Amino acid sequence: MCVSEQAIFSEHTRPNEILWIKSPGFPDSPYTENTFNQWKLRADRGNIVKLEFDTINLEPDCKNDFVKIYDSLVAIESRALVELCGYFSPSAPPTFYSSGNVMLVTMGTNEEHNFPGFQAKVSQVSLGSMSKG
Repeated sequence: MCVSEQAIFSEHTRPNEILWIKSPGFPDSPYTENTFNQWKLRADRGNIVKLEFDTINLEPDCKNDFVKIYDSLVAIESRALVELCGYFSPSAPPTFYSSGNVMLVTMGTNEEHNFPGFQAKVSQVSLGSMSKG
């Protein structure tokens, strides 16, 4: 993958707050080719990050375009939670939780077949509320 553009975003969610992250251009235009973007997500101490996608529409082959989620702020393969590509229905949105108060979302694209991209909600969840439910 030849990368011509790279961007790093940092977001810190607060209690009872929802942030939105999305691929560049979403929903008005397809994502840019040959890019690599990172979203460093943080929650307050004692909380975890909840990431809930409401739209994922990427190229079907993860070798070409992908979104990868890590249970850390660094792209360490042993901390990878999932790699996503293709289309997911908004009626069953993929949702992921960090084990601590940080999460990294990366998106890589190649030069072919650009799709609409993704949009996701970021919030924090108290560890205490997770153990009760």
